[in-house]
Amino acid sequence: MGAAVLRTVEGFSLPAFATSITARLGDRLYVKTQQETRRERQAAGIAAAKERGVYRGRRSGTYKAVPTRAGELRAKGPTTTDIAQALGVSRATVIRCLHACA
Repeated sequence: MGAAVLRTVEGFSLPAFATSITARLGDRLYVKTQQETRRERQAAGIAAAKERGVYRGRRSGTYKAVPTRAGELRAKGPTTTDIAQALGVSRATVIRCLHACA
C-alpha cells in the first residue's frame, strides 16, 4: 500500500473536508432525483386522469374576487392594499385582477 500525505492546518483535515463535500453533493443529488421522480409520477397521474376525463386543470378566469369589482374600486382611488382588504383577498390577487381588466 502507498503512503497518504495529509496536511493539517489549524484543525483543517483534507479527508474530513472531502467527506463533507461528498456528503453534501450526495444529498443534493438524492433530493434532485426525488424531485424528478415526483414530477414524473405527477405527470403520469395527470395524463391518466385526463384519459379518464377526470382532470381538467385550473379553469381560466377563476379568482376569489371578481376582476371587474377590483377595477371598479381602483377607479374610485383606493390603494391595492385597501382593495385587497375590502375583497378579502391578497394584494397580489388584486394586482392580477387589475392586469386582467386592463
